[in-house]
Amino acid sequence: VFKSPNELIHLLMDIVAKGGNLALNVAPGPDGRLPRGAIENMNAMGAWLAKNGEAVYGTRPTPPFRKDAWAFTAKGGAVYATRLWGDKQYGIRFHACPAANADKVKKVVHLATGKELPFKVVKGKVTFTTPADIDPDPNAEVFKFEM
Repeated sequence: VFKSPNELIHLLMDIVAKGGNLALNVAPGPDGRLPRGAIENMNAMGAWLAKNGEAVYGTRPTPPFRKDAWAFTAKGGAVYATRLWGDKQYGIRFHACPAANADKVKKVVHLATGKELPFKVVKGKVTFTTPADIDPDPNAEVFKFEM
């Protein structure tokens, strides 16, 4: 039994937010081929990374690292807040993100689409709504906070 794409992406972001890296360690079968299920799930993870890899590659961990359903990474003048969907949370459009230095955020961008989102800072949280024309990714959504 292989981890689902959702489990793989959540595991990746949890580890990267804490400064680590992920090795999948998939062994070939007796015929030397990788199992079909593993390939399908890794391809799904690759498709997610094609849209959201900026929040992974070349980043460093940043406070608060992992908080509630959020994982945080940073590079340059940006913080990447990744919303990891739980079973009952998928598709929530209003977000109250517990970002460190929330008062320094100048711009919020939905990473996969490049759309800038209006936002407010309320009690130390960056609050914003994902518009209806953006279909949420069933695994995780990444929001780029430009400082």
